[in-house]
Amino acid sequence: MKRFFWLILVLAACLPLTKAGFFQTDDGIFHFYRLASLIRHIEAGHLYPRWFADFAFGYGHPILNFYAPLTYYLAFLIHLIVRNPVLAMKILIALSFVASAWAMYLLGQELWGEEAGFVASLLYTFFPYHLADVYTRGAIPEALAFVFPPLILWSWYRGCFLVGALAWAGLVLTHNLSVILTAPLLFLWLLALVAAKKLTAKGFAKLILSLALGTGLAAFYWLPAIGEMGYVFIGVAGISRGYEKHLLSLATLFKPHFFYPYTPAGTVAIHPIPLVFLLLALGGVAFLIWKVGKDLAFTLILLLTLALSLFMRWEGSLPVWHVLERWLDSLQYPWRFLFLTAFSSSLLGSGLALLFLRWQKAWGIPVPVWILPVLLAIPAASLSLPLKPMPLTSSDLKASSMWETDFQNRQIGATWTAEFVPIWVKVDRTAVPLPRLQGEPKYGALRVMPKLTPGPQRFLDSRWEIETPEAIRLVWHQFYFPGWKVFVDGEEVATEPLGPLGLLSWEVPAGKHSIKISFGDTPLRRWALSISLASALAILLWIYLESPGALKGIASGVGIILLLLALYPFRPLPHPSPASYNLENKALLLGYSAPDSILPGSRFEVTLYWLCLESMDENYKAFVHVFDPATGRLIAQHDGDPVGGFTPTTRWLPGEIVIDSHPIVIPVDAKPGDYAIGAGLYRFPEVRNLQVIGASFPGNRILLQKIRLGER
Repeated sequence: MKRFFWLILVLAACLPLTKAGFFQTDDGIFHFYRLASLIRHIEAGHLYPRWFADFAFGYGHPILNFYAPLTYYLAFLIHLIVRNPVLAMKILIALSFVASAWAMYLLGQELWGEEAGFVASLLYTFFPYHLADVYTRGAIPEALAFVFPPLILWSWYRGCFLVGALAWAGLVLTHNLSVILTAPLLFLWLLALVAAKKLTAKGFAKLILSLALGTGLAAFYWLPAIGEMGYVFIGVAGISRGYEKHLLSLATLFKPHFFYPYTPAGTVAIHPIPLVFLLLALGGVAFLIWKVGKDLAFTLILLLTLALSLFMRWEGSLPVWHVLERWLDSLQYPWRFLFLTAFSSSLLGSGLALLFLRWQKAWGIPVPVWILPVLLAIPAASLSLPLKPMPLTSSDLKASSMWETDFQNRQIGATWTAEFVPIWVKVDRTAVPLPRLQGEPKYGALRVMPKLTPGPQRFLDSRWEIETPEAIRLVWHQFYFPGWKVFVDGEEVATEPLGPLGLLSWEVPAGKHSIKISFGDTPLRRWALSISLASALAILLWIYLESPGALKGIASGVGIILLLLALYPFRPLPHPSPASYNLENKALLLGYSAPDSILPGSRFEVTLYWLCLESMDENYKAFVHVFDPATGRLIAQHDGDPVGGFTPTTRWLPGEIVIDSHPIVIPVDAKPGDYAIGAGLYRFPEVRNLQVIGASFPGNRILLQKIRLGER
């Protein structure tokens, strides 16, 4: 009954998630965009896409090369069942609340008993910063990271070092900033274990081994993230002292309140110390030291952690920040130390449960008064939570929606700081989706007219056939970044960045050739993966030696995942239909992809494959029409700047291959029958289609194919 009541209270923190959509938060939408992109890439056959080709206005971004991936993969596993990325992420958030509460319950129970574990877990769940991570900040990976510190420390306390290895790897793969904050806590906890004589020499060796194996297991992520940081803006930007603006005076830090004063999304974050939780912690630590005395070293370590987390937010800590800024500047905001405040104050606050339990037993009180700290904390944290609903469905997570969000925010790649923009991009992030700027160079025109035929196309694997009378330089519509490789007739050729956007380019010799463009691993990524695989094998061996039966559970879990993947409706590889239409020597239409049949009211995409023939001085608009071939009457259309409206043609480079998708919506009342799909480029505002050289189409609207509109 007690655990059922505990679960009900924990799930109360998840109640807002039952509403449709999500909430207006600082970062939440970014994580939904990343999950949606991961789903699209996995559906295309890329199981670990370090590069999201549909980010950054279609120029690509190395998101999973630098950002911890576990949040998105766990949400993807849920998506395999529910087939809805928004719902999958919300379920993951709810599970993270339950898992972090359970981990804290285990630790609190181990230290001071069941009632202490019960209270500590609920204080941890409803700590305002924990709730803010989800409901105002939208920092979903950081909210998930709350699971791991109590689990690691519990595993060390109990001597379950295998669990500790997996939990440490989980933290590293979830949120790197939480790793920075947790590392000192782990060191202090190790000292407490030694002081309490709970760690033998054999136990110490196992603890170190668990840390090494956990670190090795996550090496496929963190080793390239560190080793290749110099390839992106965040790695060359230098040390930032933005943290100075967010250190607080004592009056602001300890602003009097009962109901927590949350910082609404979109405003400058303050995050004062939650006084109710702090007072509970101070009351609890007094009782733990005075009356309990059990494992005093752990109480003192928690008190030290609490004090340090408060101190690092005070303006008086500025000299310490300056000394340690080489390691701390990546935190950006001192209020991130609330991650440690939540952990330490929740455990210390559970000491009051012991005090109230003692009174309850001494005075024969028939109700569980030991739960009073929770009854104070939950309303103080939750009743003032500023929930601002935001409509959000799977259809809102298209790449074009993300580009529009980035454009409105003057950002790129679904981040706030352009942190993952490759260093070869020489224009400001705000200029990437704009026409060529004054002063940027022009690149002339191709000397020859190649015959270029598209083959199978995936995000990170593109095949082409080319015939050219002389050597030609081709450009791929993606930012240059280590890992991109180009093969001509099976032989890798040299690549280099080209133009102000630093696009991937390479030379093709004269003659007939096959071309493969793919994104793969660097030597460092291969070494990192080898370390992870070796660590995984070592962990499996350790499991076999200590608990052979657990391997059956692991095999069952892997089997379930493989079954879900086998049943998942992966998308077939797009294989464009070839074409070759020259539009006034400006661009060559190389091919297209479109369905053969549709239904009224349906939405589909027509993708055009362009080759730029010369640097352009005008921003031509691309169009796709669905029309009656007998009368020319339009029933649906889409037009605008290519690639979702964010790659004006003055940005195109000679030899650049541009993949340009156009969404088409057929009216519900459209009459069934045979229609045609047409496309082209036109001048604007003159609204005149570019002439198709060597072919005749009415109005210079290229006839691509027929399409059958069926009956519902």
